[in-house]
Amino acid sequence: MTKERPIVWVDMDNTIYDFDAAILTHIPAELHVERANFHIVDDYSQELRTTIQDIYNAPDFFHGLHLIEGVKESWQAMIDAGYDPRILSAPVSSNSMSIEGKRAALERDMVPEFGPSILDDARFDKDKWKYDGVALFDDRPTVGVNPESGEAPWEHILYGWAHLSEVPMSRAAFRLLSWYNSKDTIRILDTVQDLRSV
Repeated sequence: MTKERPIVWVDMDNTIYDFDAAILTHIPAELHVERANFHIVDDYSQELRTTIQDIYNAPDFFHGLHLIEGVKESWQAMIDAGYDPRILSAPVSSNSMSIEGKRAALERDMVPEFGPSILDDARFDKDKWKYDGVALFDDRPTVGVNPESGEAPWEHILYGWAHLSEVPMSRAAFRLLSWYNSKDTIRILDTVQDLRSV
């Protein structure tokens, strides 16, 4: 009997795809600020917020996003280490094409190397606590949990925010700053697995 691989959920926006970069290319460099809030619009003045919202609500915005460096290497490392990485991404309610665009980006960037299961297994839902797994890599500092139990079936591993030594709005016990070193990814997942098996 084959042992099932532990499922590892991976967010998309600002976790494996560079959401911010696609916005900042349209804003003069002298107006860029370091991120302090989860939603990028909250870091900018009211006059720039409309511009930012128009950018990420464009029909082709998500299709045009680029993978963050190191994603494919860490994805393969997870597979090689016996994990089952899968996409779990929240749709953007203000952009009716967000799911279609995300699927198109995955088909372009991930399916050729990792196969059609990338799309078959992907889930697009803001209620991420509904999906069982060992871990969730997500740049959102506080990910929603089951409103009844106050828990989630996975361990939240906060991704990114490398410019901050601490992310005060986060409750995550684990953190991965980047995908550059896939050994870090596996070390954190193995630690989570060990803790869950105690």
